[in-house]
Amino acid sequence: MGRVYIADFIDFAKAGTVLSLGRYCKAFYEASVSLTSSLELRDILEDLVRNAAEGLNVKAASIMLLDETGKKLEIAAAYGLSQAYLGKGPVELEKSLMDKEVIGGNHVIISDASQDPRIQYRAEAEREGLKSILCVPLRTLEKVLGTLRVYTSEKQEFTQEEILFLKALARIGAAAIENSRLYKMCRINWEQLTHEVWELIGRDVI
Repeated sequence: MGRVYIADFIDFAKAGTVLSLGRYCKAFYEASVSLTSSLELRDILEDLVRNAAEGLNVKAASIMLLDETGKKLEIAAAYGLSQAYLGKGPVELEKSLMDKEVIGGNHVIISDASQDPRIQYRAEAEREGLKSILCVPLRTLEKVLGTLRVYTSEKQEFTQEEILFLKALARIGAAAIENSRLYKMCRINWEQLTHEVWELIGRDVI
């Protein structure tokens, strides 16, 4: 982990009580191991949402990543959410003030997802049985990639340690996502270069 991720973890550790800190440290350690053990993006995203939901003991979690335009968020991974809810469509930043603020670098807490005007899909959230939401940015040192959010089935006030836990998890998750993307780019470039070299060798043989 880089210095910024260590700083996030230190902030999180300072906020916790002795009993809760043990549970969160265990969840954070397991998340760190799983997120750094694979370069496959799908595995990383699925591990991230599972660790977020299980670490905070909530109903569900999801990751939404910015599209190429930077104006929409598309679902990339989910845990505990139905296919009907996942099929509701992309999140438009101009229609979802919660996500717009999170992409700006802040965390947002929604007390009641079915009533808060900052939520784009309020009716869908009510049908899914979602109540409170904690949403944090998936951010590297250079940019925000998307959002990580957790959902509860009952109205909940998130504690400072829960907020910091999710922020720290999002940090290492964003780094793992970026590493996976770089690995894929390098692999594609290598395969293309190898193909071109063999083409040149074939021409010389002929």
